[in-house]
Amino acid sequence: MHNYRLNRRELLKKTGAVAAGSVGAPLFARNLFAGQSANDKLVIASIGVGGRGTGIGMQAAKLGHTVACCDVDDGNASRFASQIAAAGGECRIYRDYRELLEQEESVDAITIGTPDHWHVKIAIDAMKAGKHVYCEKPLTLTIEEGTLVNAAVEKYNKTFQVGT
Repeated sequence: MHNYRLNRRELLKKTGAVAAGSVGAPLFARNLFAGQSANDKLVIASIGVGGRGTGIGMQAAKLGHTVACCDVDDGNASRFASQIAAAGGECRIYRDYRELLEQEESVDAITIGTPDHWHVKIAIDAMKAGKHVYCEKPLTLTIEEGTLVNAAVEKYNKTFQVGT
């Protein structure tokens, strides 16, 4: 653990950079994927698909091809997979996100809609597995967790976005 104090000026600089990135990222992503063929669509998996997790997973499905979901609640996972099937897709179900990350090598990006205390662990594991990440707020519970996520983004060179 690093033991340092963040002064007000540093905090404003860091949060300003994050805010600018979160505003610009959707615009960048829209332009990045414009004009691609159906074969070039993102391959997506959703981790945590109860309530809000289903909402973000279904939004992501509009941007790509959802192939898998994970939830510890079988009912949530089955409902989500059924919605993907109703839209013409096929969605494999996992109960353990680590198995999804290990077995779904074709996945480009994941959405995270789990309870808050799981966001950091799953996000870092996903980037380590080579996946880009969209996570719902709050991303972290501590400043140190934010530092860990930032280090993972840099280390694994992945796109990471937090939404509300």
